[in-house]
Amino acid sequence: MELPGRLHGSRGGGRLGDRRRSGLRARVRGRHDACGDFRGRPRSRLQFPGARDGRSDRHPVLRDRRPRGSRVRTGRSPRRPLSRRRGVADRGLLPGSEQGRHLPGRLGSPRVPRGAPGPAPGILREDRVTGRGRATGQSTAATVRSVALLVALLLVLGLAPVLWLGSDYKLDVARRAFYAACLTGTWSLLAGVAGQFSFGHVAIAGVAGYAGAVWGRQVSAQTPVLGTIWAAIALGIVAAWVLGTVLGLVVLRLRGSYLALFTLAFGEIARLVVIAEKDVTGGRLSLAIAQLPGGSRRHYYVVLVTGLLVFGIIYAVIGSRVGLFLRALREDTDAASTMGVDVVSLKVLVFSLTSLLIGLTASIYYHTVPRLTPEILDLLEMGFLVVYAVVGGLESPVAGALAAIVLVVTLEALRVVQVGPIRFEPGVWRFALFGALLVVTLRIAPNGFIAPLVDRLTRAGRPRSSAAPAEGERTEAAGAAEPDGATAPAGGPPETRRGRRVEGRSIDLRVERVVMHFGGFVALDGVTLSMDRPQICGLIGPNGAGKTTLVNVVSGYYRPTGGAVILGGERVDGLRPHDLVRRGLGRTFQVTRGWRRMTVLENLLVPELAIHAAEGSDAAEHRARQALDTVNLAHLADEYARALSGGQQKLLELARLLMLDPDILVLDEPFAGVHPVLKQSIAGLVRRLREDGRAVLLIEHDLTTVFSLCERLIVLDAGRVVADDEPERVRRDARVIAAYLGGGEPAGPRATAPAGPEPSDA
Repeated sequence: MELPGRLHGSRGGGRLGDRRRSGLRARVRGRHDACGDFRGRPRSRLQFPGARDGRSDRHPVLRDRRPRGSRVRTGRSPRRPLSRRRGVADRGLLPGSEQGRHLPGRLGSPRVPRGAPGPAPGILREDRVTGRGRATGQSTAATVRSVALLVALLLVLGLAPVLWLGSDYKLDVARRAFYAACLTGTWSLLAGVAGQFSFGHVAIAGVAGYAGAVWGRQVSAQTPVLGTIWAAIALGIVAAWVLGTVLGLVVLRLRGSYLALFTLAFGEIARLVVIAEKDVTGGRLSLAIAQLPGGSRRHYYVVLVTGLLVFGIIYAVIGSRVGLFLRALREDTDAASTMGVDVVSLKVLVFSLTSLLIGLTASIYYHTVPRLTPEILDLLEMGFLVVYAVVGGLESPVAGALAAIVLVVTLEALRVVQVGPIRFEPGVWRFALFGALLVVTLRIAPNGFIAPLVDRLTRAGRPRSSAAPAEGERTEAAGAAEPDGATAPAGGPPETRRGRRVEGRSIDLRVERVVMHFGGFVALDGVTLSMDRPQICGLIGPNGAGKTTLVNVVSGYYRPTGGAVILGGERVDGLRPHDLVRRGLGRTFQVTRGWRRMTVLENLLVPELAIHAAEGSDAAEHRARQALDTVNLAHLADEYARALSGGQQKLLELARLLMLDPDILVLDEPFAGVHPVLKQSIAGLVRRLREDGRAVLLIEHDLTTVFSLCERLIVLDAGRVVADDEPERVRRDARVIAAYLGGGEPAGPRATAPAGPEPSDA
């Protein structure tokens, strides 16, 4: 008996599909697949990549779900194609990509358009296809407009005390608005950019103010040199910074609602402590604080300069590689760790940095007011910050700051409403307007009202990078596409970034008697395997056999209950994923985990800058565009990742993995949900990785692809290895057939073991 070509499902109930054909059918009728089932009948529907999840937040071109025509020929768009830009090479439609989306013909297309080059030597092409777009007169004009607007805004703020803010009361309101703008900007950095929803912001600011006030009162009388107002401000800044850093260390393992609840409780505890320690803080009776020298106008300029400094630091961080990592952390923490980002250090850094900026703002601002009260730590103040950030735009600190200034002034103006002879004092009812405004914003403008305007001003006229190499910048074709649509691998051992050839890579992965328990369930039961040479090794088994669990153990997401994982002679079980990436092991996920609100190019810059930061941002962008050209996504570099189809997201994840330049690649179902033609192209890329001297561990359910691609197969069943041999021997192994089709005893018990001990030395 022989193992069939395709198996799905678990033991005894799997569906069989025969895909052993000479080639792919050239036509697709309606939404029926070109390949029949094992009885030769056509499948009911063909789910094209990208149309399978039903998301509505895709690129406008991808939202069209009108039925296709009865016949669609390879290389012909079923509906109106995207408009071509001048200087862009001709592209053929990649069958099964996205509806109406044109892709280059080299990768995944059965035909190569005239003039399109074949694959160049190496995993990443070395031709000049990644140059930046040239600046145009339109982009220069847009930059001038942006600078002019910024200068005009600074002039207005600088002249406001002279022209409009004549009274001390108005200057006090303006200072309070600037203070709220700074807190909103730092919270947007923490929550909107980094995705860490902390509600302890006003509590940290209050602690900074009280620390400086108490220091000034207690020390100034005894040691005048240490009790100056500037020493008190410095102490407040340090107190906020230390408190925020400790808070970041405490909440390392908390995410989402748990993080929000923890910091919410922290803020309330801080307020109650200030009230209870009335001998030190004055309690509800308030605490006098020394003020900075000068009057209200001078205080206005001090707070204004402080705010400009704070926002300068915020945008310097956002524009740096750290800002790119923070956005990846916001989108998917696990994926960021897999791409080499130290998410633990990054969380502590962002909490520490924002707390430092809060301390700077609060210490200076509170030394311009006469007294401090516990209400400055109230949760209502934190609620105001949330409203400011959401109304302005959560992911744009400057938009949130502008919203804070407008709403603080509006809130103050609503203290007394007078229309003719009618005078009305709303009192606390004016706060209800904030709740209504928050609901309206979330309903009709989830991205805020001001952020889209700011984004339009900053992006207006900015040239998009060219979608394809210009004529004359391409090298001669180094190969041609195979008839089945896969890219022909280059001959000879290709060189990589570091100049390492096949013999220069270090492949030494051993999994020794690994056990993984989830409570009483045994997911892995004594798994042992090794990889010590370049190869494509398939890891197969029925659903629930433990394949993904094993991948998570090997890549550092799970700490095994027992056994050991050894990489390069070093025991690595228990290390975090980014540590394993730096040791030469990279992985993809079973379900693609691209950073959806980042562009395709930014998705590749994260791993490049995380691992090879010393090479500089220009070199990183050059290499990222080369990788995109390798997988034929170069023309989508400036699109958001959420606009890609399912197959394109698989290619994007492979391109991200290439940026790490790992020695061992663990690919978790890279062919799932991918069009057959694109599947052949991905298989060709995997072969090129093997020829580059890498080892590939491939987890896949499509056994036709596995048997044609892999030179070694490992079969898991019930958490145990039941076969480890050449594909043809595995195909005829009775234990493997029993694992898929039933008829034999299971490989071992799955739910009888108690929780095991910590891993022991191998």
